[in-house]
Amino acid sequence: MSSRGHQGRPSHDRTRRGRGVLLSAQGISTAREAVLDVAGPDGVGEHLGGSSTSPETAVHRFACKERGYRGWEWIAVVACPPGADYVTVNEVALHAGDRALSAPAWVPYEDRVRPGDLQPGDQLPLKVDDPRVVDEDDLVDDDGVRRNPGTMRTLSHAGWDAAVRRWTTGDTGPDSEFARRA
Repeated sequence: MSSRGHQGRPSHDRTRRGRGVLLSAQGISTAREAVLDVAGPDGVGEHLGGSSTSPETAVHRFACKERGYRGWEWIAVVACPPGADYVTVNEVALHAGDRALSAPAWVPYEDRVRPGDLQPGDQLPLKVDDPRVVDEDDLVDDDGVRRNPGTMRTLSHAGWDAAVRRWTTGDTGPDSEFARRA
């Protein structure tokens, strides 16, 4: 996408011409057109500003009006190639602004799953350092239980013993409420 029309007289000063076009009404218009093409007319708000990132590039910011994205901004990176007097678009993206709502810090599943969160049949991935499994390549004779040939990890003896204990005597054993409901 480009805007070849140039407001006013062409300049012979490369730095002035590039930055002037990039931050001009022409640069803003080209950036807005690109953002509208991605976000649609109802998703883009007012121009929040532009800044030059080099003699040939600038970034324009527009308010995001999408529901659920309060404080986010659409950005358009525009460029004016050396020797040109028109603006092209390099990239359009949705970017979290300084006051954007964002997700909280990541908490590993094993630290956030609470009693009652799981139902019969739910499965969670194993921890990387789980002692109940070993890498298939690390098995020595009688060092583990090969249950699924070709898998990367398999039960260790400790894992097998824990599973048998859990299956027969634990809260999910054959006579438990959990088993009857499943």
